[in-house]
Amino acid sequence: MKISQVKRVHFSAFGKAVSLAVLLGFSVTSVCAQGEFDQHRKKTWEEFEEFKNGKPVPKPAEKPVEAKQAATPVVAPAPIPVRPVEVVVPVVVPVVTPVAAPVVAKPVGGNFRDCPECAEMVVIPEGNFEMGERGDSTFVASFAMGKTEVTQAQWKALMSRNPSKHSECGSDCPVENMSWEDVQSFIEILNEKTGKQYRLPNKAEWEYACRAGGKHRYCGTADLNTSAWYQENSTDITHRVASKKANAFGLYDMNGNVEEWTSEATNSAKTYFMVRGGAYYTEADKLRPYSRHEVHINRKEPYMGFRLVRALP
Repeated sequence: MKISQVKRVHFSAFGKAVSLAVLLGFSVTSVCAQGEFDQHRKKTWEEFEEFKNGKPVPKPAEKPVEAKQAATPVVAPAPIPVRPVEVVVPVVVPVVTPVAAPVVAKPVGGNFRDCPECAEMVVIPEGNFEMGERGDSTFVASFAMGKTEVTQAQWKALMSRNPSKHSECGSDCPVENMSWEDVQSFIEILNEKTGKQYRLPNKAEWEYACRAGGKHRYCGTADLNTSAWYQENSTDITHRVASKKANAFGLYDMNGNVEEWTSEATNSAKTYFMVRGGAYYTEADKLRPYSRHEVHINRKEPYMGFRLVRALP
């Protein structure tokens, strides 16, 4: 048998096999239409004949990919405003039991101020003490006394001026250089401002506060250098109040710094009043608790100041 005949026989067998496979496939696929099956079979035979004659079988043209249309953006609908539901909560008003106004008690111990610019006051308890050089027993009722001598700042806050000769010492130094009558004007304004009864101490109150329940050589101390500005340590000027040690009642500068006016007149005409405590220029021997001297009510000196007392409550 010739080679051409062998080829023909093989190709014929191959073609029948392909046809049989196609027929079987299409018969199984019952969903294909008859016209579509016929066209497919015809095309298959044409390709087989071309392949049998040695021609390449062209690849089926790829179906062009259709450009996908850009998706239209989906815009979410605007939210529908929801009006909040108002919940009405019933207000329960508590029943308040009326409370009686507090009773203002008489101060017992401790310190207080009647206004921000007022002098700080110390409550002095009542008691008996041996007054004067002879030691006469004397009773003193409780009262309040200034923790320090009235300062330049406290005077200026009420009187709008500073009469002090030692003004360079500062606002916390004792005010000085005012007469007894000037002090009465200050007290009158202070009482009107606070509604209280301030005044100058009498001689018994001053000495009782100075001794502070003891029998020391000076005002509650035996050592002047720890408690007083006087001739030995003052350099002849005033100093800031409360910069030395306090006595047992918590009072500062009862000795030294500036002399203190009292309410005690020394003559019937009441033109001279007693001053106590000594000043920055005073010698130690003149700083005893009972030491005193008198000054005219119109006299003003840079070493003379004052300390307040107040009735309780």
